[in-house]
Amino acid sequence: MKSKPRQKYSEAFKKDKVKLLESGEVRLVDLVKMYGMSYPTLYKWKKKYGTLPACDTIVLEKDSEYKKNKELRKKISQMEGLLGRQQMELDYYKQVIKQAADHFQIDIEKKFCTK
Repeated sequence: MKSKPRQKYSEAFKKDKVKLLESGEVRLVDLVKMYGMSYPTLYKWKKKYGTLPACDTIVLEKDSEYKKNKELRKKISQMEGLLGRQQMELDYYKQVIKQAADHFQIDIEKKFCTK
């Protein structure tokens, strides 16, 4: 079984991530997932580089806000998918018009444009 290679992070990187955590821009779990680091590592960084007292707890978002954000992310994902499909359809129709214009040797867009 291979062990995971040890990762080293610069002090500036650590301070930046702690700043993001304390401002509420990113959650601890998100940093763990993004960079593959452990929770204890981040807690050590918070203790060393953080500006908030270690004993204070900050509620960054309420449970209802978390659920609302999760629903909004899902909606955004659905809308992005719809937009992507519509763009593909538009590209298809443009290609069909171009092919027809080449085949019939007329400028279909210019002749039938309703701008």
